[in-house]
Amino acid sequence: MEWDHEIDLTRRKFSSRLIVQRSLARGWRIQGFKSDPAIFLIYIPGRQHPVKIFSTSPPQMPYPAVKIAKDKYTTNQILAEKGLPIPAEILIERDELKKNPEKSLDFIKIHKKVVVKPLDSAHGHGISTGVTKLEELDKAATQAIKRTKKSQILLQQHIQ
Repeated sequence: MEWDHEIDLTRRKFSSRLIVQRSLARGWRIQGFKSDPAIFLIYIPGRQHPVKIFSTSPPQMPYPAVKIAKDKYTTNQILAEKGLPIPAEILIERDELKKNPEKSLDFIKIHKKVVVKPLDSAHGHGISTGVTKLEELDKAATQAIKRTKKSQILLQQHIQ
């Protein structure tokens, strides 16, 4: 276990580093784990038990909500169902661009510019914006596929 200023921030993503830095700035004790750099126990004065944090998910967030939030397409479908505006989007299978690029090209023709995203990546990793033609789409899709554990990538209308 690592405590407070001994926590190795070089092993942690930006959001986890912020959690450590902000906790320490407030005078709270924080405990990190070497085996999983995304898990923390934060000891807040006046609380009987430490607050358990996984990545940036607060302890009040149930596991299904975390899983949904990490899937961009599912999240957007839920937002749209509740009446919130979302960009037009389509899911593309990994190998669909090579076998049948028409669906993607039609989407680009309709929206002029698209954003290509991995479904489950964070911090902007694997995202390409302003894609307007097949060559750019191939490159963007390759980047997105490298950053996802899923079998699909997301194409969204580019909104400025």
